This record gives sequence, structure tokens and C-alpha cells, in this order.
Amino acid sequence: AWCFKEYTFFEAVDKTAELGLPFIEAFQGQKIAPDIDAVMDASMPGDVVNRLKEKLNQKGITLTSIYIHRLPGEENECRKVFEFCRQLNLETIVSEPEPDDMDTIEKLCDEFGINAAIHNHAEGLSRYWSPQEAMKVCEGRSARIGVCADTGHWQRSKLDPVEALKALEGRLISVHLK
Repeated sequence: AWCFKEYTFFEAVDKTAELGLPFIEAFQGQKIAPDIDAVMDASMPGDVVNRLKEKLNQKGITLTSIYIHRLPGEENECRKVFEFCRQLNLETIVSEPEPDDMDTIEKLCDEFGINAAIHNHAEGLSRYWSPQEAMKVCEGRSARIGVCADTGHWQRSKLDPVEALKALEGRLISVHLK
């Protein structure tokens, strides 16, 4: 949905359907619809969650994942995010969590059956800008902990996307292809 960040989520779903694409990833904070006073996040009311699911079904689009900039490390707050994602039947949460929060995140990934994919922004903007830094967080963790590779940010960081992808062998969950 980030490609359509100037629009509401419902408008992004419409545009995704017009393109003939079957999948979409949401992002935290996007307004849901012009007539709905809510944004995409764990505090979304149940009736809005239901309308969102209806919209996706109507358009034949599957919501696979959501970008949540920083998954909280405090278990009760993190649990709220996972419960929200379970309501939406999501496979993956894309995030840039603090390394110290990974024990909590891993526990909830396994409990809820939802993946966490570490996202990279460009060098200087993200601790995970290089594949090696993202892989350090995955080391020794559940197979539900992996990486969301953003090729555009790698290019801005002067990394070769092909080589960067190779460095993620076994931990690549999602790709933001640019």
C-alpha cells in the first residue's frame, strides 16, 4: 500500500485490484477510508476490521502483511499488535524492532503463527541497512524470524541487490521490490 500512500487503504485496495495484483501489504497509520475515522493500527475498532475484510473480499485482494515501524518490546503491547494481525489473518509483520525486543517478538511469532520480517531502510536511517545486520538479529532464532528485503533502500546504500539477497539465504520472508 505504500505505493499508494497518498490515498486511503480502501483506495489502495481499489488501485491494486485495477492493476490485477492479488496481494497487498498495509502500513501502520494509513487512513482506512474517506468515511471511516480510523487508521491502520492495533487500536482499529472491530467494526472497522470487519469493513476492511469485506472490502478485501469484494476486490479479491489478500492482505498478506503489515509494516509496523517498531514492534513494541513490552509483551502486553506487542501482544495487542499480534492479536490485531491475527484478526486480519496476516502472515507477516514487517518491522524494524530493537534487537533487545526480539525475545518477546519471537515468542509471540511462535505463539500466533505469524512471521516477523526485519525491514531495511537506507544506510544512516536504519540499523538494519545491510543484510548482515538484519541476519544478526535472526541468528539462532525461530524460522518465523526473517528479513523483508527492500531493494530500493539497498540501492540508495550502494549495495548490490542481487548480492544482498544472496546474503539472506534461508531468512528471506518478504521483498519490497523497487
